Amino acid sequence: MTNETIIVDSGAEFTVTLQSAQGAGYVWQLQAHDGALRLLASGQQAQDKVAQGTSGAPGAPDAPDAPGTPGATSAQFFRWCSLQPGRHFLSFVLKRPWEAQPIETHQVTVEVRQVHAAPQPRQPQV
Repeated sequence: MTNETIIVDSGAEFTVTLQSAQGAGYVWQLQAHDGALRLLASGQQAQDKVAQGTSGAPGAPDAPDAPGTPGATSAQFFRWCSLQPGRHFLSFVLKRPWEAQPIETHQVTVEVRQVHAAPQPRQPQV
């Protein structure tokens, strides 16, 4: 199990990004959350390690983990909006949709801070 903490202001958007191996059938699934966080969007994108400069020469066709290659690293993202201040929790599991047991879990603690309005300037009395 992995854990992370995210601190955001009330009303702010934030993204949880989770890594997985492409082509193995495993996907991150939201297991639990409370109503104080709203899921805005989710999706998957291949991670281009060549573009990040972590494998081989840029554009090399035989570079390991090229996008779309089975076993290449991919990332799933979940974009959220924080609706109310407080401590909230998200729970994700990494599993194949047809299997009951996950191979990994990820817990996110979201600390949502109250945003205070700026004080209004005082008007001079006449």
